[in-house]
Amino acid sequence: MRMTAIIATVIAAVIAGAAWALCAANTDEDFEEFENLRRTKMKTHNLKLSIDFCDDVLSGEKNFEVRKNDRGFQTGDLIRFIPTDGTSYRSLDGTVREHAKHEISERTYMIKYILNGWGIKNGYVVLGIEEV
Repeated sequence: MRMTAIIATVIAAVIAGAAWALCAANTDEDFEEFENLRRTKMKTHNLKLSIDFCDDVLSGEKNFEVRKNDRGFQTGDLIRFIPTDGTSYRSLDGTVREHAKHEISERTYMIKYILNGWGIKNGYVVLGIEEV
């Protein structure tokens, strides 16, 4: 597949945000090349999450996050949560960390929907998330 065709497919996927664009790749090699290009557009955000919410996010009961949009969140981006209880810990190497232990730190979530405006404070977003 020529590079211009692959770029056109990536642009179509980004604009439409739809899985149908994956069908444009005709062979396994084309699909793999397309996936590599698509992955370069996704970011992984490491976000602190209060330990109070970790169980609800993990169970799927809380499938959204309200965040300041200072990272340019995009649909398809990944989130890794860093559980925190507000207490500082000194690690063996002497660095101070706020991380609490929770199973959620081993999970990855994808941003499936982004809501801004509609009563949301300017500069903030509500992220619809799903475990991947």
